[in-house]
Amino acid sequence: MSCFLLPLTTTTDEEKDEQKEPNPNYGPDYDSKAILSLVDLGAAFNCEIIRDCYEAFALYCFERYPIACLGGEERTIEFMESRAIITSKTPLLEDSYAYGVVEHPFPFNCFLSHWNLGSEFYHAVKIGIVRYMILKMICALLAMILESFGVYGEGMFEWRYGYPYLAVVLNFSQSWALYCLVQFYFVTKEKLEPIKPLAKFLTFKSIIFLT
Repeated sequence: MSCFLLPLTTTTDEEKDEQKEPNPNYGPDYDSKAILSLVDLGAAFNCEIIRDCYEAFALYCFERYPIACLGGEERTIEFMESRAIITSKTPLLEDSYAYGVVEHPFPFNCFLSHWNLGSEFYHAVKIGIVRYMILKMICALLAMILESFGVYGEGMFEWRYGYPYLAVVLNFSQSWALYCLVQFYFVTKEKLEPIKPLAKFLTFKSIIFLT
């Protein structure tokens, strides 16, 4: 089945309007892992690690896609700053960001200061996602090194193995990156309504968590 699906998942999407940013395709990597697992478990492990790095890159691409739809980084920041401008016609009861800040929900608001709409919020979101992508690649390299010495212990939560430590770091980093994406969505959802960002976001989140 993997041999049959592999060439099908390498086809190119013909909808050019939706290709403002690279559209990550998980199919080839998942099928390759399935094939390699039947031949060499060691190669399958390395393929899975590479897949994890690709997922981190996919998260970054997903964040870049709505920015491209908004016209780039500068226009995105300008749009966010415009939402912080209060005039006599601004409906305060309807605008969640009428005070020009992005408030954190409990318990984050206990130890995190609010983000100001504009460059501060934009760079906080970008750093959160890029940090996860970098940590994912570093942890993938460490996992391969530890596996070569037989001390990685995938799925084993014991102090003498490296898996639980890397899992904690990655889970926290991934959760923060997704939290940043959620905040970015709520700020830009009205502007991005034509591309249905919620459906795309929920689909991407399901891929991240279910794999």
